[in-house]
Amino acid sequence: MAGFGIYVLLPIAVLLTGGLALPFFTKASWRYIGSRMRYGAIRAEIAPPLGAITAQFGLSILVLIIAMVPFTALPLYFHHLMAEEMVDDMSGGISSFSAWHSLFVSFYFGLIIASIFYRTGTRNVALSTLVFDRRHRVRSFIGRGAMIWITLSNLVAVLLTLGLAWPWAEVRRWRYQAAHLMLLCQDPLDNISGMSGAAGDITAAEFVDIEGFDCGL
Repeated sequence: MAGFGIYVLLPIAVLLTGGLALPFFTKASWRYIGSRMRYGAIRAEIAPPLGAITAQFGLSILVLIIAMVPFTALPLYFHHLMAEEMVDDMSGGISSFSAWHSLFVSFYFGLIIASIFYRTGTRNVALSTLVFDRRHRVRSFIGRGAMIWITLSNLVAVLLTLGLAWPWAEVRRWRYQAAHLMLLCQDPLDNISGMSGAAGDITAAEFVDIEGFDCGL
């Protein structure tokens, strides 16, 4: 039921609030994921701060506005120059339509960039509060610029190959994220109390394999 509330009801709340509830959804989803991570029988603890997540949300809104400026101003400027030479109403209508089209494209592009900023920032914030056995901390240090390049180049590759490059793109993204995730061990992991879990448990060993933890002693 917790998963239903987080992944079904909260997204509806985000839509109804025009996106303002997104930080609350992000915090709840990361707490849900983190609380179900284990290393053997030891559950992970995670406490993503709402203030830091909200700050990432505000930064993403600012990035959206900044990203839209050049992609909106230049087309509108050229449309203005063209409008001075228009001689009939139909041509003016076409110019107006093109201006709105340029605005839509710039908003969509800016939204992609802002989304990457937000997801990268909140991932770093949330995973950096993840703790195993109350002393082994996780640190995520994904770069926003690198994620923008990876995401956009992956998108181009997927479009050019009609979707055939999707598995390669996903592996490329996960490989980068894994390479920038570290487990700061206070002592050897073999010393974690209750490391051996019952058969069938979702252990942190599987999470480590997926994420590719680098253990810093």
